[in-house]
Amino acid sequence: MINNMKLNFLFLICFLLFLIGCVDRIDERNLTVYNRSTNSIFAIISKDSTMNSLGYYDEFENKKTSYPSFKFHEIKPTEKYISHDRPQHWDTFFKSASEHKLKLYIISKDSVEKYGWDFIFRNKLFIRKFQFSLNELNERDWEIIYR
Repeated sequence: MINNMKLNFLFLICFLLFLIGCVDRIDERNLTVYNRSTNSIFAIISKDSTMNSLGYYDEFENKKTSYPSFKFHEIKPTEKYISHDRPQHWDTFFKSASEHKLKLYIISKDSVEKYGWDFIFRNKLFIRKFQFSLNELNERDWEIIYR
């Protein structure tokens, strides 16, 4: 009886260790966009030059709706924004990105109000495009300054 309990306990410990090893580890590096301009902006992360490699535009292409369910965070002048809408694993993101670089598109709030997201995505309407390798972001402590 005692041997059976020991065996069950050992099995339980091994099973719990196995489960702990299967847990996804989330990359804790956060991309920060610092808006040092005088206008409000939006920032979109992409793997390539399409502005849509992470699927933001899919809703427009598939549903043709003018009310997107996604919400981009407005980054006001002098505001720092930590992007929570980002890949879980940056290393994987950079391995699959075009030229192994992150593309960050800056879109003005005025353009969004004037043209809407549908037009912006279809026409790749942005005011600035940044490209950074993983090493370059590490050197910048994951902070991108827009002026």
